[in-house]
Formats: sequence, C-alpha cells, structure tokens
Amino acid sequence: MIEARVRAGLSQAALAKKIGTKQPAIARIEGGKLPSTATLQRIAKATGSRLRIAFGSAGAERTAWPRFGSTQHKNLPRPWFDEI
Repeated sequence: MIEARVRAGLSQAALAKKIGTKQPAIARIEGGKLPSTATLQRIAKATGSRLRIAFGSAGAERTAWPRFGSTQHKNLPRPWFDEI
C-alpha cells in the first residue's frame, strides 16, 4: 500500500483526506493493521491502483498474516498486499 500511495504522489494526510479518514488511520494500516475490504477499495481508487485479493495454496510462500498491531509484516515478502 505504501508503494501505491507513493506512486500516486500522496502523503498519508492527502490519502486520508481522499478516502474520508484521518492520517493516523493510514499510518496504522501501513504499520500492519489489516483494513476492511471497503477501505482497501477506497485506497485503490484514490491511488489509481487495482485491488487484488488472492488466496494461495497451503504450501504457498506466505502462510500466516501478521497479527494486528504487530510489526511482522516487515518480514513478509513485498508486497504482502498484492498491489492495491
């Protein structure tokens, strides 16, 4: 998501304004909090990106999602959200 925001030339505050939320909410999402699908759709639209949510097989490279509030997402292959 960070890559999509930066590619769109948006600060966290500018993205927040475009999707009707506040900057701290964007920071939490970028920090690992999993947003709702509706929020992901708004972010994709605001950044001119395509939202793609996919499930892999049990043997896929990524087998677990980061816990809410954790920093585990930093160790996952990028992007852990497929280009939103």
